Amino acid sequence: MKLKKFDELNESVNNVIPSNKVWVVMSNGQTDISEIFLNKEDAEKQADIMNKEIYNYYRHVNKNMSDEEFDKMHNNMHLQYKVKSLYDALDMIKDTVYDDASDPGEEY
Repeated sequence: MKLKKFDELNESVNNVIPSNKVWVVMSNGQTDISEIFLNKEDAEKQADIMNKEIYNYYRHVNKNMSDEEFDKMHNNMHLQYKVKSLYDALDMIKDTVYDDASDPGEEY
């Protein structure tokens, strides 16, 4: 087995995208990433689409509420999708998993 020289190794990592230069769309408490965007504007468009879908779904389910009541409830929900860098998203997932694993629960 031949080991690569340092110069050869240095040349092989030139096509790297830093994790703070790619974008994901996720909500608070979410621990999965299904899409990664190279362009922040595309991620923002996707977040808008997802937020509209959630708004329309919950508006349909709560059709007996007044618009004012529904908007107040919807604004307090934690289902709002936001654009985050991949780095921040992974950090948030790590914190969520750690918090969930360290919470002893009600019966502790």
